[in-house]
Amino acid sequence: NAVTMTTEIVNYRTQTITTAAIAAAVLWLLSEYFIRRRRMVAPAIALSVLFAANAAAGLIAAFAQPFMVVQQDFSSLPWPFGLTTLALAVFWLRFRVPFAMAMIAVGLFVVAILLAATSAGSPTNVDDLFLLSADGPFAWITLALGVLVFVGAMCFDMSDPHRVTRRSANGFWLHLVAAPALVNTLALSLLDRDGSLLFLLAVLALFALVAIVIDRRSFLIAASGYVVTL
Repeated sequence: NAVTMTTEIVNYRTQTITTAAIAAAVLWLLSEYFIRRRRMVAPAIALSVLFAANAAAGLIAAFAQPFMVVQQDFSSLPWPFGLTTLALAVFWLRFRVPFAMAMIAVGLFVVAILLAATSAGSPTNVDDLFLLSADGPFAWITLALGVLVFVGAMCFDMSDPHRVTRRSANGFWLHLVAAPALVNTLALSLLDRDGSLLFLLAVLALFALVAIVIDRRSFLIAASGYVVTL
């Protein structure tokens, strides 16, 4: 039984890797036509998502250990997800699809969380990703990544203050990742503490001011639910 199962896994890996390689070539050719030549926005987003999903499927099949994953040992997953993020970066360098920047940021977040989970244990619930008082480093990773992504978004925005090039679109998608990471981490952590509602109100007001100054609504949208709570 063990030999049969091992053979099936090897066959599955071989088939998945081959299929992913062929699909990657097809998606790349389609991207050359629809993105580089036709400059179509919706197909660019769809092709970016398909390219990322296909890369993840092929790399996970190539490098992940299914028996370890079943036993909730995720130490074999950071490498394929890291390579997937790298593949997305190459895709972005070639086709400059702004939406791909958001997926790259999310990919870095997933890799960081997986690396932390291998040493500190898996998060027990979603709140562990945002509560700074929770066990483990996950919320601190979310906060740090939010800051880094926000800085990257501002670099794109400052290079295109009039919002006329794709650099501004890159900043837009990065802000959509940074805003929930920053607002949710700080707001949920403050809501979890007694007597911090006034401080939370001040933090939300600061986010609103930042959103107005940089002319990005993502921070206002992310904070709206907490304003209702207050």
